[in-house]
Amino acid sequence: IPENAYGHAASLAMYQDLVIIQFDQGGRDDGKSRLIAIDGATGKTAWKVPRQVPNSWASPIVVRGGPEGRDQVVTAANPFVIAYNPADGAELWRAKCLQADVGPSPTFRDGVVYVANEFPQLTAIRADGTGDVTESHILWTGEDGLPDTCSPLASKKYLFLLASYGILTCYDRQSGEWLWEMEFDAHFYSSPSLVGERVYLFGEVEKPEEEMTDED
Repeated sequence: IPENAYGHAASLAMYQDLVIIQFDQGGRDDGKSRLIAIDGATGKTAWKVPRQVPNSWASPIVVRGGPEGRDQVVTAANPFVIAYNPADGAELWRAKCLQADVGPSPTFRDGVVYVANEFPQLTAIRADGTGDVTESHILWTGEDGLPDTCSPLASKKYLFLLASYGILTCYDRQSGEWLWEMEFDAHFYSSPSLVGERVYLFGEVEKPEEEMTDED
């Protein structure tokens, strides 16, 4: 059972026959967080690596054939975005750009990883680095419309952020320029989805009191 302030929330990821688990818990210096790969057929641990991060709620993502053709497992937690070799758990690169509670998961598109949480910023990171890439591979950052729960959505031209309190924010994905925002009378906890040329949002709309019945 993870020692996690709000309970475990990271979804599982798959790489070939391995099940990848981001098992972050406790404090940063407790030595309890780890990334685990389990053989899906037998349940045996294939590899396990420690992570110097506190409890988090983001899910790992698997990038297949990313920059330089290498596969990666990308994770996000305070304060690091860390990419691992999914075959053996070896660390590929890391960037120090996150703070506080991290719930949104990373997003990948065209060689770039995008991460965001409510504090401190949205960050675009080139995913072809090695070692600590904080000073060398961060392309741009943004501070508007930061999400606390929903993960970023990357299309060919745009990067979308959805805040739980109902603000959808759009950036130019290449330059990081803020383009526009739209407010909805709803709460959002599901990440936005892209189908064709349309962005779909799934949220909860509060009924006005005058519309509520005894059954509500």
